[in-house]
Amino acid sequence: MRILPTTISTGFALAAAALLVCAAQAPPPQPSKITIPKGPIAAEELRDLVETLASSEFEGRGSGQTGGKKAGDFIADQMKERGVEPFGVDGTYFQPFTDGVSMRNVVGIVKAAAGGKPDEYLILGAHYDHCGLGLRDAGAMGNQGEVHYGADDNASGTSGVLAVARAIAQAPLARSVIFILFDGEERGLLGSKHYADNPLVPLSKTHAMINIDMIGRSTEGYLFIAGIGTSPVWDPILTKSLKAESKILKNVERSKDDEARSDQHNFVKREVPAIFFFAGMHKDYHQPRDTPDKIQYKPAAAIGRVVLETLKGLAAVKEKPLFQKVGGNGMPKGEDALEADVFRRATAMARRLGGKIGPTAAGVPQFLDTEGRGAKAGIERGDQILAIRRRGSKPGPWVEVKSVEALRLEVEKMAAGDSIQLKILRAGKESVIDTEIGPIPEWKKGPATDKGDLPPGPISKGKG
Repeated sequence: MRILPTTISTGFALAAAALLVCAAQAPPPQPSKITIPKGPIAAEELRDLVETLASSEFEGRGSGQTGGKKAGDFIADQMKERGVEPFGVDGTYFQPFTDGVSMRNVVGIVKAAAGGKPDEYLILGAHYDHCGLGLRDAGAMGNQGEVHYGADDNASGTSGVLAVARAIAQAPLARSVIFILFDGEERGLLGSKHYADNPLVPLSKTHAMINIDMIGRSTEGYLFIAGIGTSPVWDPILTKSLKAESKILKNVERSKDDEARSDQHNFVKREVPAIFFFAGMHKDYHQPRDTPDKIQYKPAAAIGRVVLETLKGLAAVKEKPLFQKVGGNGMPKGEDALEADVFRRATAMARRLGGKIGPTAAGVPQFLDTEGRGAKAGIERGDQILAIRRRGSKPGPWVEVKSVEALRLEVEKMAAGDSIQLKILRAGKESVIDTEIGPIPEWKKGPATDKGDLPPGPISKGKG
């Protein structure tokens, strides 16, 4: 999951949870053959998929890396075995793209049932990439060289998409459903952006999009759904879809806000009604500790069934859903204790440039205060940051940073001690300040103690 809110202190918050040091653990098992089930989506189906996707074979599914490519091949094979037709480029399951590294979305389709509307589309998506072997550009900070298994983030969502795809392939809906497993999400929502910029069907014919991200660590039946305000159709359909799972999903938080920063964001930007399913944050976020033995498979399967019923409801709507722009931070409001801990880490992360940073009224990043290296470099409170570049004998090109989010992405690319230049605006005049990037703070704390709700399956036992 990649969450980029509107201030650096918020933007770094969830990424900063990745800074907890990994506890010693045995690596998850190697993948083996998966049996394709029939009937309702069950916890065991998700378990077998998560145990495979989050195995050491795929090396944390780093985008542009060997493990990520292997994971993409595996997902394409699973689509084929589940009766999902290829819908990528040149008759394949892949939509390749390049943004620094070569990546691939995995795309399949189940066409509308006979008598339905095959040229009207729904999209179900999730990102399959994760932090690989501690890729900084993919959101990992610390634990370099260790496999970041990403069982919850986002093998859980990927498995949910494959399970729903299997169910729909066995009983097609009244409209065609496109299934997209996005690459490059951890690098900045790159796969979904590429698809939205280069859709395989016109977005005008895309009626709605559902995104699944981190549905594996639900506690006490918790589920968060954001983006409900993007269309009037969502609320009644979700109310009906959730009813059958109310004994498992006892605590559902709905949000009309649509700025939850996962892959649905790029569809909302293009006025496609989109919602986001999320089961909550945890202290193993972006850590090697995010392993299959901690997944809550029963609520994850229940979420999968809710998604399936929601797609059925969307397929039955007579007219194209109306899009409504809402805005607002569509993230859970109830994780106060964890968020407070994360925000303390965010404060230190935000100060890698030598001060706390937030947006002006126009959204331009500015220093809210300065300390340490920032003050020493001559940065003053209120200085607006217009651009950033690496400094050296041959300085790099200036990169404009028109938002706090854009600045954050550039800072994440840099290592502690890198010499940089900031182009700032102070009292109406531009100037250049030489400074350097501060260290990434390491945070040492015990691992989360969550335990999964199913014993290891045949994949873990090597009996696939």
